[in-house]
Amino acid sequence: MNIFHAFVSSYTSILIGVIVIESVSIAIMLFRYIQLHRHLLRAEKFASDSARAAALAVPGGIDSEVVMKLLKNGKPVTLDTVFEAMEQQERLQQNQ
Repeated sequence: MNIFHAFVSSYTSILIGVIVIESVSIAIMLFRYIQLHRHLLRAEKFASDSARAAALAVPGGIDSEVVMKLLKNGKPVTLDTVFEAMEQQERLQQNQ
């Protein structure tokens, strides 16, 4: 009975130690995730502002609202996609 009690007691201590280590690592990862998510939101805001400024820098060239719609939809903002979206918007306006 003494051996069984010592066996259970030692493994219980090991299990408690593992639970503490896992809890600390989860807390660290959660903190890091929150931190990175905040950085991502700031980067998205700066990218949006930069895209709007770049679109407005070329007078008559690129519609800033089209660029903003592409950014909101998660599409890449390349010249091809912007011009394609602008042509599609013009076709919709002509059909109305």
